[in-house]
Amino acid sequence: MLVPGVWVVYSKTRVCTHGQTYEPRGNGKRVHNSVRDTKCTVRVNARVTATSNEEAFQTFPEVITVDTTHDTNSNRYKLFSFVVHDVFVKGQYVHYALVQTEHMVNLRRVMEIFKSNNPEWTKVRVVITDKAFHEKKVLLEIFPKAHQLFCQWHVLTWLKKQAGRLAPNVKKEVKSLIRLLVYAESTQGYEDAKVALLEQLGGDSSHPLYKTFQDNWDSSQEEWVTY
Repeated sequence: MLVPGVWVVYSKTRVCTHGQTYEPRGNGKRVHNSVRDTKCTVRVNARVTATSNEEAFQTFPEVITVDTTHDTNSNRYKLFSFVVHDVFVKGQYVHYALVQTEHMVNLRRVMEIFKSNNPEWTKVRVVITDKAFHEKKVLLEIFPKAHQLFCQWHVLTWLKKQAGRLAPNVKKEVKSLIRLLVYAESTQGYEDAKVALLEQLGGDSSHPLYKTFQDNWDSSQEEWVTY
């Protein structure tokens, strides 16, 4: 998204009125309001919602994807993108929020702003995130009726990355089994793929990849397995 040429500055950070006045230490060459050294812990730097985006959410509010892009600038801000899918199964961005950190207080504020600008939020039934999304309990708090799922693309990418450390003759088979696990259409199909995965790892249940899978993924399969 290009920044309009009429904008005097490309970024503004609002100072929370609950905090104290911050005296800048720069030489004045760049106008910037900082939220550092204030008592309020909220760090929401900007949020963007267009009319066309709001209309997309009003039409397709049931499923929403919340994605995080890290290190968007020199300050390493995080960009939250809210996406819905239209009738052509094409992603439509409905909300952006630029924050300093992924701390709970920031995530909660981002969600509250989204809700205040989108009355249709009550119709959200599924929220999709990646495994790295912190403070998932904030989503449960903000969208209590919505079921939380992991993005299967992110699951595949993360697990295949772990498999990349294996020997070449094992790597290909393990990656194929990971795909079978993600897209399993039944409990039996999932269990069969898991047994085959353990066999490929030499039957060693203490193998780092298998142990990581058991500890972090197997117990939450309802959030990422197809069935």
